[in-house]
Amino acid sequence: QELGRKSREAGSAVDAAALPSASVLEREFGLFDSTRAGCLPTVDATTGAVSCACAGCERWKRYITGTLGEGWPTFPQYEVITADYVTQLARYLRRRRLEILGADEPRPLRVLELGAGDGRLTRHLREHLDGHGIEVYATDDHSLGLAKGDAKG
Repeated sequence: QELGRKSREAGSAVDAAALPSASVLEREFGLFDSTRAGCLPTVDATTGAVSCACAGCERWKRYITGTLGEGWPTFPQYEVITADYVTQLARYLRRRRLEILGADEPRPLRVLELGAGDGRLTRHLREHLDGHGIEVYATDDHSLGLAKGDAKG
């Protein structure tokens, strides 16, 4: 419910404050919780795909496909960025900057995100790294989206 409330408050725009934590996602969707009745994840021996038909996992599928409903993202979630992930990645990049350039180096460490999609990760990292001597850039050729668009005509 907390994730839904934050998503509805944020509308279609995603900001750093609206990023859910991993624990919020677990509470909201109850993913692959074998202690919950009806949650029986299986692994396909050929493809390695994990699946489950319980209500929480079915809701998750609708979330990541952008079909959960009003107040939720209406686009596919190719990566689920959590506040925990962004915080840890920013911490890692600050540490690497010190190791690579040293504390007294005025030049920034430049980071390039390849295949950035819609740029959400870069936007959130920039917010966490502002003032720490790290510049984050993003690029994406959008070939996946273009190929998908070509297939539709």
